[in-house]
Amino acid sequence: EDTPAPPPPPLAPGSDAPSYVDHVVADEPWFLYALAGAGAYVALCAAVGMCGAECGAGACNALCLNAYSWTMALALLGQTALAVAVFVVPTGYLRAPNDITGAESRAWRLIHKNLVV
Repeated sequence: EDTPAPPPPPLAPGSDAPSYVDHVVADEPWFLYALAGAGAYVALCAAVGMCGAECGAGACNALCLNAYSWTMALALLGQTALAVAVFVVPTGYLRAPNDITGAESRAWRLIHKNLVV
């Protein structure tokens, strides 16, 4: 009575991911990982800044505020580098990842079928 789970969707056509890479990690979620990493970095930076602001005068305050200033400088440097990279080579970074599920094409068909202009 137990039915086997359906197989995972195949890799996107033209994907150069090796066959041993799981289909979930192969092509799609790079932007999700980048977004989660950026969120974790911002949360850590805010926590260090709050620790530096809430600590009384002393070594802890100086250490936390120094770490906060360096993390903010690193974030500003990263944002500047990303902005320059996007504006110098816009076609390389502004492309959405491949949709291996087919949901995007179904959504566009639905929109064009029901769009009244």
